[in-house]
Amino acid sequence: MDGQPRTVVILPDWDCRNCKVRTSCTSGFTRRLTPHPREEHDHLLQQQRIAQETDTWKRRFTKHSDLDGTISQAVRTTGIRRSRYRDQATTALTHVFSAAAINLHRVDAHLTGHPIGTTRRTHFADPDLKPRPHRKTRTRRP
Repeated sequence: MDGQPRTVVILPDWDCRNCKVRTSCTSGFTRRLTPHPREEHDHLLQQQRIAQETDTWKRRFTKHSDLDGTISQAVRTTGIRRSRYRDQATTALTHVFSAAAINLHRVDAHLTGHPIGTTRRTHFADPDLKPRPHRKTRTRRP
């Protein structure tokens, strides 16, 4: 459009055909991606890195990390990503009970002074931590 050479990535139609979110991703049958040129990409990346150092960005990111922690707790404790039921009403009720259980767990943790969880660190980040021994897993055969 502007006379500059562009790289266009075209995803095949069979890749997007049965996708549930295709209408929010593309208006056609295939999806086309046009990445920014390298210089423009590097410039935008530098701008974002500078913005990440501001207090405004850090406050906004804290909200996102708190939400991620809540979702992680819901997945670990209640298995909220999988529903045991087929109908939407019972699944919605299960989500309400799961949210109530998480709230009760957090109230209990607050009242007793027990932290809900800590940030896990890999043995690469902390050389004093010993890696756990590798568990043997069995493979299922068809």
